[in-house]
Amino acid sequence: MSDRTAGVNESERKLILDALDRATARVGALVGLPPADSRYPEALESAQEALDEAGQARADLSAQLMQRLMAIADLDVIDIRRDPGPVDP
Repeated sequence: MSDRTAGVNESERKLILDALDRATARVGALVGLPPADSRYPEALESAQEALDEAGQARADLSAQLMQRLMAIADLDVIDIRRDPGPVDP
């Protein structure tokens, strides 16, 4: 494994890319529907779920990258930002 992969294995990369692909496809399907369409509520829910999954995959990747950086540089990071919680659609 090269240093450029930062400790993320092939299956983890595939999960992240799959989550992004699903989110892209579901948002695309949602945008293609008028709000009055009977399929719109289900498409909206599906898109939100896919975006949530993609966001979680991104957060997991960020955590892995920070762990790798901390291991390489022997860093301690203190996060003083307030967690805003989930964003309402």
